[in-house]
Amino acid sequence: MYPFALLALFMAIISGMLMHVVQTSGLIDEHRAELDKRYVSVVTEAFRLRMARTGSLGVMTLDSIQTVGDGKDEGFKARSADPVRLFIESASNLTDSVWQFDRLLIYALDKDHQNIDITSAAENKCDASAGFAVASNWCGPAAGIRYNVLETRQAYLEMMTAEVVRMQATLHKFGRGFGEVEMRRFPRATLTEGQSGEMCAYGTSYGSSSCQPVECSGVRVYQQTPFDCSDLFSIWGTPVVLDLIQNTHMAISTTSPAVRLKTGVTRQIAREIRLQ
Repeated sequence: MYPFALLALFMAIISGMLMHVVQTSGLIDEHRAELDKRYVSVVTEAFRLRMARTGSLGVMTLDSIQTVGDGKDEGFKARSADPVRLFIESASNLTDSVWQFDRLLIYALDKDHQNIDITSAAENKCDASAGFAVASNWCGPAAGIRYNVLETRQAYLEMMTAEVVRMQATLHKFGRGFGEVEMRRFPRATLTEGQSGEMCAYGTSYGSSSCQPVECSGVRVYQQTPFDCSDLFSIWGTPVVLDLIQNTHMAISTTSPAVRLKTGVTRQIAREIRLQ
């Protein structure tokens, strides 16, 4: 009787230990899944901040976002990301019907998905004939993998809108000078009708207002109307061009190195003002 009782007790202990191991293993998997989710989120946000600052994704590697550079440390939180579990794929110069853009994929693979090629056409829910590196639209893998996708075209509208708002503020200064200072002529420095030139190269300079955006800290004055660095350069740091069409008609324009059309040509943005 006693041997059977001991055997039953031993089996109960073994069963309890096995149950504990299974439960512990499940908790470990859940913990790893939460870590993967956090790593993907943190690294995605770091690249998103870089794109907001520069208009591009830059060098699209985990090491590049984890390394401090040029004083703009978007990736300080991303340094905790585990390169053994977190992966990055990138593709440049993709095109859709309008734009050329870059794409970045941040993802983590658990033990059940180690053999999946997430970049293959088979894993694209949008278009099973085109993989990550060539598809104009990529909707992510069919399998349940933690991931995020960033594309530079996502920021194009926001950047162009910000540039137009900046231009409107500059045009307001020209309009004020037209009515209050020049009496029906736009402030123009030494430009004459039909001429155009970079605004940073004309007018009287006060402080540092060279045609290098990183060196600009002063103003340029056109016939008593001051223009600061935000007027002289676009949000991308390219010089603003003033086109004096007539004394009562002018336009300003900029070129965006970040916004690219399908052909690869950079997008130009212009705004005009005409007063009588």
